[in-house]
Amino acid sequence: MQLSPARIIALIAVLAVIGAAGYIMTRPGAEKPVIGEGEQVAPQTKQYDNSQYGIHFEYPEQYVITEKDIGNSAEREHHSITLIRAEDAANVPENGEGPTAITIEIFGNGIDKQSAEQWIKNTSASNHKLAVEQTLASTSVSGKPAYRYTWDGLYRGDSVVMQNGTYIYMFSVTYMDTSAPIRDDFSLLLGSVAVR
Repeated sequence: MQLSPARIIALIAVLAVIGAAGYIMTRPGAEKPVIGEGEQVAPQTKQYDNSQYGIHFEYPEQYVITEKDIGNSAEREHHSITLIRAEDAANVPENGEGPTAITIEIFGNGIDKQSAEQWIKNTSASNHKLAVEQTLASTSVSGKPAYRYTWDGLYRGDSVVMQNGTYIYMFSVTYMDTSAPIRDDFSLLLGSVAVR
């Protein structure tokens, strides 16, 4: 069977469109369509940016953020950012334990000038004394060295700690079981962090 020049051109055009679509869908950062049963669509995200503490991240839109300063002076700054699912935030008991959450805590480190590892091992706020294993796993956040560990208290928690400039950043998530979706949300947030 011999193809006419018009059919050859049409075939080439169809193949070019298919090739271009394949390239667009497989390039880094491209949204992937949901194809199979049980697959989930990537969550819609919001942006958080705080120039005072030099941090930016994305988080799923179903979370609400609360912030507060906890430290007692400029030398001992402690700023807390808490993300709770909106449906859980509506039912937080007064003077009781809150729901599982993602937290970003920023501690002033201008006086002690500790490394992240020293801070983890020497500060009760790190929850490292509750660690499942005392060994710290090396990782990175925003291209900077960090340490990861799991601890167990009222809830089980994962924390990632890094030092940048005069601040220690502690990213944590609490959960009831290891398959909890909040852990995936935490990974999404952690992967988007930019620290300046």
